[in-house]
Amino acid sequence: MKTLCAAFVFAVVVAEMLVDCDSPVEQRPVLPPGAVTKPPGKVGDPCSTGFDCRNGTCCRKTKDGQTCRRFRYAGERCSNSAIKGGVYDLRCPCFPGLECSGQPVPRCHEVPQPSVYPSYTEDLEHTL
Repeated sequence: MKTLCAAFVFAVVVAEMLVDCDSPVEQRPVLPPGAVTKPPGKVGDPCSTGFDCRNGTCCRKTKDGQTCRRFRYAGERCSNSAIKGGVYDLRCPCFPGLECSGQPVPRCHEVPQPSVYPSYTEDLEHTL
């Protein structure tokens, strides 16, 4: 009976831990309750995941290791996808509002914003 209760408790603990790990969108480190984490790193600081870096930066992997680097501006070379855990290979993604596209070398481009005003045709009468 004790073995059955221990197995049940173990299964519940494992199931609770997996709840945080099965998100298909992103990976986050699972820390024990009460764990103290260091503040996010600035540009040039070493990192192991994207969560180790401040907003506006990414964790970039190069031949010399992984460091926090700033997001890319319009016209700069960029990367679309992280390897794993928010770590990018050679280049960071674009700042929000920019899109990384182009072949053979992807670069950041401004994304056209849709007009907030309706378009009217001259042959139709409009009333308010």
